[in-house]
Amino acid sequence: MSPGGRYSYPSTLLMTAIPARLAGVRRIAVVTPPSRLSDEVLAAANLGGVTEIYRVGGPAAIAALAIGTKSIPRVDLIVGPGNALVTEAKRQLYGEVGIDLLAGPSELVVLADESAPAQYIAADMAAQAEHDPDSRAILISLSKELVSRVKALIPKQLANRCVLIYEPERTKAIAKANDFAGEHVQIFMQRPQDCLDTLKNGGAFFINDWSPAVMGDYWAGPSHVLPTGRSARFASGLSVMTFLKRSSLIDISGAAYKKGWLSAYKMAETEGLIQHARALKSRVSEEI
Repeated sequence: MSPGGRYSYPSTLLMTAIPARLAGVRRIAVVTPPSRLSDEVLAAANLGGVTEIYRVGGPAAIAALAIGTKSIPRVDLIVGPGNALVTEAKRQLYGEVGIDLLAGPSELVVLADESAPAQYIAADMAAQAEHDPDSRAILISLSKELVSRVKALIPKQLANRCVLIYEPERTKAIAKANDFAGEHVQIFMQRPQDCLDTLKNGGAFFINDWSPAVMGDYWAGPSHVLPTGRSARFASGLSVMTFLKRSSLIDISGAAYKKGWLSAYKMAETEGLIQHARALKSRVSEEI
């Protein structure tokens, strides 16, 4: 985890360490650029049950955690967002160590009809856009008038990070939102729950006027570490489940084996795996 970079992020530390702690992880190590080791980050580390803190950031921190050094023992799983260099380091070291997801610049997709409050949408888009020069906030609106009102309210210095799309057909608007597969998806629509039958791609969905994505950043949880770059089509956000793994337990009785072994034997023969077939037959016949 690397709560540093452009800003100091005690919130990110909490939203990565707490799910790990709830999952029963015994060792939680944090890496952070020295300049970002603030009192707030240290307090968050204490609250989150962090056991180790290392003052190193960027790709070097990812490599140290994945491979290990004399002073930093290797870990089994690395979680948390970072800049493009951190993400590339995670990509290259995947397999050497577990990786939560390859998070890119933060993004917001807003789906809105004529009932939506323009001032809320503009404020939420600006909040998302301030994360990073590459962050994007996208409005897909059924109302041309709403698009104009929102455009006028967005701060000029952030306007180039905001995209405003007018799409009068509800079905097409939802299809566009699905295609963008945003990290955060805010729905300002009458009967917003009705959209969820067809709006499936998003890291987290925020519905109604009182559920801005910023509340997901700080208060609503469970974690604001979410899939970006359209990966919400197939990936999920960080949660307790990220820190758990599944194993299968197979315990076949002799009676059950005698009923089922022949089906497995025929599959092994079909695949041409002779030793597989022999291993199966050895338990029911001495002629192998």
